[in-house]
Parts: sequence; structure tokens; C-alpha cells
Amino acid sequence: MHPWAWAFGIGVHPYPAGTPWTYQLWSGFLPSLTVATVIGSALSLYRLNNCHQDRCWRLGKHRVGGTPWCTRHVGAATPAQTDSELLAEIRDLLARIAGQRRTRTTGAPCACWR
Repeated sequence: MHPWAWAFGIGVHPYPAGTPWTYQLWSGFLPSLTVATVIGSALSLYRLNNCHQDRCWRLGKHRVGGTPWCTRHVGAATPAQTDSELLAEIRDLLARIAGQRRTRTTGAPCACWR
């Protein structure tokens, strides 16, 4: 093995004489696993809170429908309908469905079968 192989993580790292067999575990693998976990957690927290617009790196300060948006792109996130308009549309749709069921049970032709 090349003498510099241990410096690049290839092969077994040398450890001082008189240390227990777990020395390489505690001084090599676990700390690097901890660092990788901390970096991965920081990246995922950033990704969770950044702007929803494609290729925007800003943090999302405004939540629209549970999704973060930055100050620059929050205008693109406004819905086409307000909540009251959407609820009125759903109410009208449910009333129309209920009316179709009534006409189907009375024997009149239903619009849903046409």
C-alpha cells in the first residue's frame, strides 16, 4: 500500500500503540458520521424554508397555503380565487350534485348520464 493512502481514507489508519481496538471507530468513523448528519440537517432545514419559486435562494418569510415564499415572489403565489369564492363554488357544485340525485330517484333523466 502507498504510504500516503491512509491520508486519503484508503485502507486502515495507523493508531498509537496501547490504545483499544475501538480507537479507529471513535476517532474516525463516528465523528465523520456526526459531521455528515449535522451538514445534512442544516441543508434540509434550509431547503424546507427557502422560497418555493424555482432557482430562488432566498428564505421564505411568507407562507401561502403552507408553502414558503420570499418577499419578491409572494405576488406569484396569490391564488386565483379567494377562500370565500372557492367555498361558494364548492357549495354550488354540491347543490347541483344533490339536485341530480333527486331527479335520478324520481325517474326523470339525469344530466350526469348524458
